[in-house]
Amino acid sequence: MRKIISLVLIQFMLLSVLFSLASCNPERNETYTREITTRDVILDKSSDSINVAFIVRPQVDVADLMITIGFYDKNDYPVSARTKKLGKVIAGQEYHIEFNDFSYKELLAISKYKFLDADGTMRIEQDTKGFCSKHNYDDGFISKEAKCGCLGERLYTCQNCGYKKSEMIPRIEHNWVENKYGDMNFICTKCCVQCDWKD
Repeated sequence: MRKIISLVLIQFMLLSVLFSLASCNPERNETYTREITTRDVILDKSSDSINVAFIVRPQVDVADLMITIGFYDKNDYPVSARTKKLGKVIAGQEYHIEFNDFSYKELLAISKYKFLDADGTMRIEQDTKGFCSKHNYDDGFISKEAKCGCLGERLYTCQNCGYKKSEMIPRIEHNWVENKYGDMNFICTKCCVQCDWKD
């Protein structure tokens, strides 16, 4: 009888050890959220308006989408940046945004634009495949682009079980130049943020 009890206990302990080795991180959720990037949205200039207008084509469903566009003169000198909130958007649909709040000096200077940022969150289902004894992560993809003064994020997925982990990407430093078109002293060439002193 003692042998049977000790055998059962040994089997139970072995099963417990094997299960703990085989199971993935217990914090794994069925869904996760991630910030969107400019790769998740297509932005095209629109000619259907007398104002500065764009067509936004989201490639994913997004809650609270905000688009930031930088405007530059013909020599790639920053003029200004504008942000427009679109709210909830659906993948594949077109959204029209326009800007009519430029000063006369800014309007005369604007020659080019750059898609600076797409801000918003999306929920994604985890593609879980079961248990694995050791995570085997892929090369990852940038789930949040590093910005001036803001960390980015790279997301890795385990190819065995679908568990995801993230790694921070260092922030980008501002590149300040004299502000020729606005009221403040300096403007960043990368994000078009304006300020009176360099941080």
